[in-house]
Amino acid sequence: PQNHFVTGINLEHQQNNIGGWGFLIPEYQRTTVGAFAYHQLEINHNLHLMSGLRYDFGLMKTKAYYDWFQSSVTNNDGSTSQVYLQRSLDKTLDFSNFSGAIGLSY
Repeated sequence: PQNHFVTGINLEHQQNNIGGWGFLIPEYQRTTVGAFAYHQLEINHNLHLMSGLRYDFGLMKTKAYYDWFQSSVTNNDGSTSQVYLQRSLDKTLDFSNFSGAIGLSY
């Protein structure tokens, strides 16, 4: 039987800056990293056993954003105020995931 083994990693960094006059998505920095291993075993010419494992981790930091113009809001007492609306928060988010698969090919 023949063995085929592959490993690898990937790393990605993104940075989004706000430009222009409208808010679409927050300003952020995002970094992700992943590692994987893949194995294929040839049992015979027509039959292969395959398996794989992967781990991913990501970190995202968003920045607070307030509109550059004032908007009317209704207060609890029924009066109105002119305020700069907050569209995003200073926030740090993270995630991680472990996954795997196994299969047979004939």
